[in-house]
Amino acid sequence: MTGHTVIRLRPFDEVGGSPAPGHRVEVPPLAVAIDVGSSSIRAGVYDGRGRPIPGTHVRTEHALVFSKNGRKSVAADELVESVSTTLDLLEGTAGRWLGSVVAVGMTCFLHSIVGLDARGRPVTPLLSWADTSSGASAAAVRSRINANAARQRTGVPIHGSYWPAKIESLRSATEPPADRWVGFSDFLIERFTGVSVMTRSMASGTGLLNRFSGSWDTEFLDALALSPTALPGLVDDRSPLPPLRPEYARRWPRLAAAPWYGAWGDAACGTVGLSCTSPTSAALMIGTSGAMRVLLPGTLPTVPDGLFAYGLLDRTLVGGQLSEGGAVAAWVSRLTGRSLRALERGASALLADDHGLTILPWLAGERSLGYRDEAVGVIEGLTLTTDPAALYRAMIEAISLYVARVDARLTSIVGASPRIVASGRALLSSPLWLQVLADSLGRQIGIARVHEASSRGAAVLALLSSGTLDTIDDVPELVVRVVAPDPMAHERYRAAMRRQDGLDQRVLR
Repeated sequence: MTGHTVIRLRPFDEVGGSPAPGHRVEVPPLAVAIDVGSSSIRAGVYDGRGRPIPGTHVRTEHALVFSKNGRKSVAADELVESVSTTLDLLEGTAGRWLGSVVAVGMTCFLHSIVGLDARGRPVTPLLSWADTSSGASAAAVRSRINANAARQRTGVPIHGSYWPAKIESLRSATEPPADRWVGFSDFLIERFTGVSVMTRSMASGTGLLNRFSGSWDTEFLDALALSPTALPGLVDDRSPLPPLRPEYARRWPRLAAAPWYGAWGDAACGTVGLSCTSPTSAALMIGTSGAMRVLLPGTLPTVPDGLFAYGLLDRTLVGGQLSEGGAVAAWVSRLTGRSLRALERGASALLADDHGLTILPWLAGERSLGYRDEAVGVIEGLTLTTDPAALYRAMIEAISLYVARVDARLTSIVGASPRIVASGRALLSSPLWLQVLADSLGRQIGIARVHEASSRGAAVLALLSSGTLDTIDDVPELVVRVVAPDPMAHERYRAAMRRQDGLDQRVLR
């Protein structure tokens, strides 16, 4: 069984975000952003300040295939076709703007991997970031390398999310064996251009890039018996890609006329897209999954436990990431047979932490802060009076409490609590979740008028790479309102966090 693509054109307000009050869309130069996400592919046109052009944004949906052993995958060739279909739609929808496009930028979900044969054909499924089937292999890799030293070199732990564990797992179960390993963005670029390259931004999310040397980590290559030629060629983040192959240039002639850049990691693009380009602002995203990140100058000397450090240009993106987000809310909806709208309405009538439930929300596996491959979801306190609204509220509260833990860890690095700018489809569609997050953090949250922050970030980086922008710091911020915390609810959530810690100690330690 493979993922099924459903084509749905979305209104501009839902895809690119409405212009802010008083916004004047600029004309040339323009950029196109292609955003390959976990559940959908978006493409659209942005002006020279990174603002969306109304009526130019399209979206297609795709689905991962879930298996009982924790594997989350999709057929790589099918996903290439989904991207191609999205670009067909863009050519048809935004055609009159494309003649003024000076750059095409791409962003893609991190950590994906697929094994290829000598002819570049997939011999394994394309595993997503959410795959948890490689946990045992992570333990095997840790036994052959100094895990703490490796985490400082690569910026990430040895965990089932990252390439070392996934390569170990896939290689042991693949016949014939793979000749080389690529992520989806590299696979896509190779199909479109004929060349296998990966930006260092994207490579920093594999767990195999030495963040100090900017090359593949030799100790990991030795531990995995890998040659550098089995991995994509590394290029700088601002390097243009080779021209499109003739068949694709004929298919999208107006897009092919502009230089293509990227792909860059969705974490970095989402942060840039929210204009969080200094340590004083943190980007909070709740989409399919969740994350909180800050962009620091230079190379972070030491990566704190529980956080990651990825690269972008001459900066370090540091933060925490949760595999849980909107996908968990959707799971509650499927499990209970209630719509998200009905769950939201019922849960909003409840008081903070007034449902009797304590939850470890690791339905898709734990990443920050513990990165325990064996972690699973746990619900304590279920009774015959527990209803769907209570379960929904308890689950989004549980996820929010872990975001608060990430916030505290980031504050310890920055030296002061960074201002929070929030976005993400799941978050922006839930007024309750926005309030729960503000109450869990005990701090104000700025809401950005950016529905697709990673797409906007890809456009900004493409404009920078083409020379249209001097720096990513010049992009205007689009915060439109602020959600303030309720002090009484915050105190209730502090008690809930202690209870959650106790459950964690009893069940998972």
